[in-house]
Amino acid sequence: MDANLADETLVATNCGLSDATVAALHARGIHALFAIQKHVLEPAAAGRDLIARARTGSGKTLAFALPVIEALLTAGRGSRSGATPGRAPLAIVLAPTRELAKQVEREMAETAPGLTLG
Repeated sequence: MDANLADETLVATNCGLSDATVAALHARGIHALFAIQKHVLEPAAAGRDLIARARTGSGKTLAFALPVIEALLTAGRGSRSGATPGRAPLAIVLAPTRELAKQVEREMAETAPGLTLG
């Protein structure tokens, strides 16, 4: 989504995301969030359960990934240098199909390249 066409509340720099996440989004050509991404961000970051529905291609996968990425970065444990063999995972993502699991992995890897995935 083009930042010039977006509601100011959807511009990535105005959404309370970390500088690292905003930079990664900008590197991907994402300067503004879709409405579903913005609406999911705050309640998910607060740890609330939610159900969100949106059309195919509306950014639901990134909507799901952003709060997880932000929580890992905020915890200060989101870097590869902190990875220790055998340590407990900080997040587990369950998906109903292999295809969706790979999509989630791809979104997270592209949006937070410093996180250890897998």
